[in-house]
Amino acid sequence: YWYRDFLLSAIMNTRAAMRKNCLKEREATIKTPVETKSKRKNKHGGKRAAAGSTGKEKPPGQLAPDESREYEVEEIHLSIERTLCIGIVRTISALLQAGIVQQPSYSFTSPERIFQKRFEVFGHVHQPPLLAYADFLQGIDHSNVTPEELMSSASECFNASKRSLDILKQYGENIEEIFLPIQKDEMIGLTKVCVSNSIFIHRLRQNQQSPPEKKSSSVGFRFLAHRSFCTLDLKN
Repeated sequence: YWYRDFLLSAIMNTRAAMRKNCLKEREATIKTPVETKSKRKNKHGGKRAAAGSTGKEKPPGQLAPDESREYEVEEIHLSIERTLCIGIVRTISALLQAGIVQQPSYSFTSPERIFQKRFEVFGHVHQPPLLAYADFLQGIDHSNVTPEELMSSASECFNASKRSLDILKQYGENIEEIFLPIQKDEMIGLTKVCVSNSIFIHRLRQNQQSPPEKKSSSVGFRFLAHRSFCTLDLKN
């Protein structure tokens, strides 16, 4: 989830840069014909041509409403996935700090080797650059943050994702599902992840305040609601 957050951030930045360049090129392409046409009107029509202008023409380089809406839907979708990644990473960090889950130990390999093998495929891609294990350790270091702060931050991530999904559903009402970058089943699955993990954070806080003999000692990671984003559940 930490690496996926990095990749989603890179995708969003690249899309924003591409959109900016696209608008500039479109404006440059449209500007010359518009100026030529305007000069021709002024030459032959004089004041009459100028008076006929309504001022309601779409500014050069501006996206059409449908095109702009599609871009916004895709951006919201990417933002939801990225926020969920951040929320899950912080939840796991809180669980590690609370001692509810433990880092696995290995006899024939190491966490660093596992990291290298898992993400070595990205070494063939020039952008974004391949991250090192040291980057990972630095990125997940929450030693200066308390478990309560991590849980509060994670809860806000899940709630923010749920609010964005509600906005996405409103957009979907005006766009045919076949043209949406995210299908209805996908939205339902992501919504379940947001709600389930928000409930988990609430139960985790209660668990931390319980007497030692009543505390849950383990956590389950399930992928029933969504194939990529897990839901967490406390076990006794």
